[in-house]
Amino acid sequence: MQGRTKLRILLPIAAAFVLSGGMTSAKIFAQQNANTASTNTPGPAVSPTQPANSSGMVWVNLGSGAYYKPGSRYYGKTKRGKYMLEDDAIRAGYHAASKK
Repeated sequence: MQGRTKLRILLPIAAAFVLSGGMTSAKIFAQQNANTASTNTPGPAVSPTQPANSSGMVWVNLGSGAYYKPGSRYYGKTKRGKYMLEDDAIRAGYHAASKK
């Protein structure tokens, strides 16, 4: 008898949840995708590998706003950065790293 009593109590609750638009599998999937997309996205325009055609390319440190030329100590090595043409880096407002 206890099983039937539980069923009488839980069945209307479950039906109300479903009819009210409770967490359907589509909503759960969309929520998981939104959470995954926001956590897996790296900082803006991160380019970890050097492009094949690296002629005229510099490494821009997105945190400091400085760019480094090939052969310099931090070229391609800062945590957040990207490769871009030197002219484009200057137009975007980045500056050459100071030589110390």
